[in-house]
This record gives sequence, C-alpha cells and structure tokens, in this order.
Amino acid sequence: VTCELCGQAWAVKEMRHHLGAHLLESEAEWQRKYKKPKPSFGCMLCGVRECMGEPLVDPSSFAGCTVSLVSGSSSSVKKPRHQCKLIGTGLDYSLGSAANSVLSAPCTNRPVKCTKCALV
Repeated sequence: VTCELCGQAWAVKEMRHHLGAHLLESEAEWQRKYKKPKPSFGCMLCGVRECMGEPLVDPSSFAGCTVSLVSGSSSSVKKPRHQCKLIGTGLDYSLGSAANSVLSAPCTNRPVKCTKCALV
C-alpha cells in the first residue's frame, strides 16, 4: 500500500504504525510537508480522510473512513473494524496488543472508546 501523504510503500499490517507517526505531526508540519490540512479526526490507516466512529452499511455514503468496535472471539472482547478508503477492511489486530508499545510494534495508534457517547 502506498501512503497517500509521503508516497512510501508499506505492507497493509504496517500502515497503522506508519500513520501513527504522521498523526503525531503538528498541523503546521502537515501544511509545510504535505500541502494539505491535517484532518481533525484522521483515519488511522490512510491519514488523509476524516474518520467517523461508527459502522456504515454503505461506506460509499461517507467521503471519509470509519472505525468501530465489534465483538471478537468472545462477547467481552472487542476488535476494531476499519472501513478505510485506502486499505479497506483487511486489517486485523487486537486492541489489547495495540495498547502496548513493544520493539516490533512501537506504535499504539488504535481506536479508543469515546467517554461522551456510544461511538468509538
């Protein structure tokens, strides 16, 4: 997959980590480097589109991307489900492992539960 910000090619499973670095950049850095505004709630997989925290029956009805938490192998385990315009829905990871920074996966770029509403 080619990053739409910097043009570097990455494996799909590495895009979440790669975009984590871009998302840490300031608004001014985005304007200077990429000549575009930084999204308020950027997709954690493509970075260039706004991300909405709820699943859509028809993802084409929204110009951005979506992420939601769905039941995993047990009802108490939630897994992220992305609908990214660049990557699609093919990225599978657990919230638990994504919460911890380790040498092989240093980025903790993951969806978090909104404390104000029922969305991600």
